[in-house]
This record gives sequence, structure tokens and C-alpha cells, in this order.
Amino acid sequence: MLVIRFQRVGRKNDPAFRIVVTEKRSKPKSGELEILGSFHPKTKATILKAERISHWLSRGAKPSPRAHNLLVSRGIIRAKKIHVSKRFGAAPAAAPGESEASAAAPPPNRAPPNLRPLDGGAENRYNASDTERSNDCTAKSKAQRANRSVEGDWRLALRDLHL
Repeated sequence: MLVIRFQRVGRKNDPAFRIVVTEKRSKPKSGELEILGSFHPKTKATILKAERISHWLSRGAKPSPRAHNLLVSRGIIRAKKIHVSKRFGAAPAAAPGESEASAAAPPPNRAPPNLRPLDGGAENRYNASDTERSNDCTAKSKAQRANRSVEGDWRLALRDLHL
């Protein structure tokens, strides 16, 4: 399946993107079928080949959500913009039978899995005096090290490194 998407070019801390048509499963830096334009997000400079983009769209190429929004804002295609979340990817598309109100509802606010607390008991540690807190931390870390060697939980190992 063909897709029109961004391909990052440019140096570190100075992003620039090519708009390319490529296979969906190809790697990001792999060969593209055709370069359709460029986009510089810092300066908002955009160069697009409108006739070639419409050619590939007529051939069945699907634009990525971000490329779709760029094409809509530049007037190459007539459609609504797609909501693109920076943190969790694109919002799920509504099923044909769903109403627009339920499709427009924002996704629930959940912390990413790496920011959720691993263990309970942290609130009890901060209510104790300084000596009790240090003893509790030492006992807890010894218990965690013993469990880690048995369970092999890499999250606890990373958390202990940042204590």
C-alpha cells in the first residue's frame, strides 16, 4: 500500500521534511518512489507539487495524518483535518455507525505506562520522621533488590538507579 508521508532530512535541531510517496511498510530513510515536496516547520516554508500529489492520490496512495493536515491547509485536498496528538499518536477513527459527538470526544487522560507508579506505600514514607524514613527506605530497597534478583523486574532496577 502506498502512503504519502514525511521523511526527515536536515541536521540536528533543525528539522526539515520531504513529502514523499513510499510503501507503507518501508523504513523511514529507505528509498521513496517520488519526492512530492518539502516542509520546514520552523519557517513554515512549504513547497508542494500539487499535480503529482493528486496523481498519487488518484492511484490509491493514502496520506499520513500529519501529511493529510498539511495538504488540507494548503488547499490541495478538500477534507477536514485529522486530530493528531503529539504524545499518543493519532486519535482513533470513528466507526461508520457512530455519531459525530462520540467520535469528537477526546481520548481519556491517562499517564503513559512508564509514568505510572509501580508500588504503593510512598505516601507512608513521607509522613514518618527522618530516621524512620531512611530506615524504611533502606529496608524497602533491600527487599526490592531481593525481589529483583528473583523476578528480574527491570523497572525497579531503573527506579533504584534514580534514587
